[in-house]
Amino acid sequence: MYNTVVPITTPKRSGNRRSSKSADKPRNEFWDMPVREKEAFLAKATQEIVDEAHKSGYSTTHGDKTGVFFLHPDGKREYI
Repeated sequence: MYNTVVPITTPKRSGNRRSSKSADKPRNEFWDMPVREKEAFLAKATQEIVDEAHKSGYSTTHGDKTGVFFLHPDGKREYI
């Protein structure tokens, strides 16, 4: 009732992989992105999904130093 499971998907790897040092290769594949770029991509995607879940009236599950909590659409935290 409170939880929403959100699958994270990434682009599929192609069977024909060239060296990441190739100068003519565009940096459009997730796996070839620098680590910080991947982290930013995933953070943005996660935030969009959480926002969408809250707009739909669902709570999401998160965690911090205090523990695990439900984040309700109204912004209230309910620690479990």
